[in-house]
Amino acid sequence: MATRILRCGTFLALACAWAPGESLKHQLPQLASVFPQGAEPGTTLQVTVLGNHLDRAGSLVFEQPGISGRIVRGSHTRLDLDLTVSADAAFGPHYFRVVSPRGASNVLLFRIGDQRHVMETEPNGRLEQASRIEPPLTLNGRLDRADDIDILRFEAGAGEGFVFDLRSGRNGSGLDPSMILLDDAGNKLRHSEDHFIWDPFFGYTAERAGTHFVVLQPTRGRARPTHGYQLDIRKAPHLDVMSPLGIKAGTHVDAVLFGTGLDLARSLSRFETCSPGVGATMLEPRSDQARVRISVSDGTATGECFLVLVTEHGRSNRILFWVHDLPVHSGGERLSVPSAIWGNARFGQPERLIFEAREHETLVFDLKAHRFGSPVDMTLEVIEPGPSESADGKRNVLVRNDDAAVPRTRYDKDPKIVHKFERAGTYELHLSNLWRVWRSGSPYHLEVRRARPRLELLLATDQPVVHPGKGGKLEVEVHRLEGHSEAATLTVVGLPDGMRADPVEVPVPDQRSEREAPASQKVTIEFTSSDLPVATFAPIEVVAGNGGPRGWRNVRIASGGGEGAAYARITGAVLAVAEEREFELEAQLRSVNLVSGGKATIPVSLRRAESHDGTIRYAIENLPDGVAVETVETDDAGAACRLTLRAASDAAKGSFSGIAIVGTDSKGRSEQAPPITLVVD
Repeated sequence: MATRILRCGTFLALACAWAPGESLKHQLPQLASVFPQGAEPGTTLQVTVLGNHLDRAGSLVFEQPGISGRIVRGSHTRLDLDLTVSADAAFGPHYFRVVSPRGASNVLLFRIGDQRHVMETEPNGRLEQASRIEPPLTLNGRLDRADDIDILRFEAGAGEGFVFDLRSGRNGSGLDPSMILLDDAGNKLRHSEDHFIWDPFFGYTAERAGTHFVVLQPTRGRARPTHGYQLDIRKAPHLDVMSPLGIKAGTHVDAVLFGTGLDLARSLSRFETCSPGVGATMLEPRSDQARVRISVSDGTATGECFLVLVTEHGRSNRILFWVHDLPVHSGGERLSVPSAIWGNARFGQPERLIFEAREHETLVFDLKAHRFGSPVDMTLEVIEPGPSESADGKRNVLVRNDDAAVPRTRYDKDPKIVHKFERAGTYELHLSNLWRVWRSGSPYHLEVRRARPRLELLLATDQPVVHPGKGGKLEVEVHRLEGHSEAATLTVVGLPDGMRADPVEVPVPDQRSEREAPASQKVTIEFTSSDLPVATFAPIEVVAGNGGPRGWRNVRIASGGGEGAAYARITGAVLAVAEEREFELEAQLRSVNLVSGGKATIPVSLRRAESHDGTIRYAIENLPDGVAVETVETDDAGAACRLTLRAASDAAKGSFSGIAIVGTDSKGRSEQAPPITLVVD
């Protein structure tokens, strides 16, 4: 047994002879959080990225233009970046990743906003310490320590209105915060939690002039360094939803915008929309809604379109509506096919439509509401012809859907039915809303049409790797929607010179009967390469046919240690040449308690690739002040060790996540154990 006493704080060195182990799983870089979480156009700034397995990261890749940067320095758990945001960078979320010899990382979200951005300053945990701010602005802050509270102070004039919008989960932070507005006497004026799933939000107009305080604090869970947020205090409106949700190309409608602070749009200068063929004019703004005229020119592409209000005080958020090419339902219970229907959902008041279907005809009933901002949860039912109830009192429900099975997508409450009718006849379509709605802004848009067969290509990963001399692969799920049944060919575009991927044929599905066909097929694309250097990478796309649909993946962006998360649709992937792992470490405890003046022991195991041998040196990153490694003990087989930590009597107290044990071999290759949490009492 070998023991070594160390007195050097957070660094530990040890030479061990370990026995060979089993095969090792490849480890990609993992990004957890970025701080600050955003900036305004035309700025340069330094940001910090926290994560794991970030050693030797050399390239920074943004998914869209507008932001560039470089990695200044890094460790296994932290990267310091220099970013440059161009003056014409698009507003909203931008997604980025890093590439190292391990491969390409997951993506993080960095948000570009139109307001002046400032950084939170500490200490600001008491009213007398409150940070003075001058809204409108965007504040980048963190609630990253035990009992951390951020308090802000600002002046408001009588009748002055603001919109308070705190983004944490929507930026991929695990923070679950609350937001409280106080007057100068400490009386509560507003309080919000979980307005946007996890994020607080409210509007406020000052009744009298004076000092106001905004109090930000976590609702539950331990504080973590990854728990950042952005607080927008705006004089521009916030939009929730538009009614109607769908507009036919070649027409114009008088629509209603629902939101907060819409009376702030009286100084409106312009609208921004998705296309030059889409225009908008303000007719009448009020506090929580506004009448607008939307025009969509003939020939405008069908699909999602956005709308933004721009005032002299700034921009609203972006809301979505749908441009379609179907005849608009003229009203009444009788429905022609195809048709587009719109309305406002009512809780407990189902709607009934009657339509005709042909024999062996496939019809699509596609309802859009929740994913476009409407606060409803709709269901669709198709009722067979005949009596509305059978002898046992049950309706003759032919098919029903509540939440459509949108592959790898969360929080989609919109129903969709694709059904082939066996016989011609008269059928009923029932629409119901499952959620109680407390306001009139609850629109839906329903399309009843004949099937439009198409493919969706879902990538199993957006981080494929190729190992030198061994190649690599990428699995693709080919989803056949609305009755698609033809053969297809998948090709990869964007491969770097020296790498190859042969086209893959997706055969015609084995249709066992007229009604049965597989909803999806899995295919594998194989990559081969010549002697490309490790860390060579390229953005690639998987395409069906000549200019057909492109492969995509819905990714979850979350810092961990909390409930907050954001979701993004990433088209394509970043393919990288990656070295194989030589060894790996794992602490046998996920959480360690340490008393001031006391000790705690962490068992650590190690596994090697068969060809790997030699000594291992260790380092521990992110130990709090006053905590050091005192001893290391290894077993006789050299397959495990025990690290003993000692806390000084004046050691920093609290819960410290992201404690990283790192081993480096004699060739300079290093590996990090999964992070652990240290609690110092």
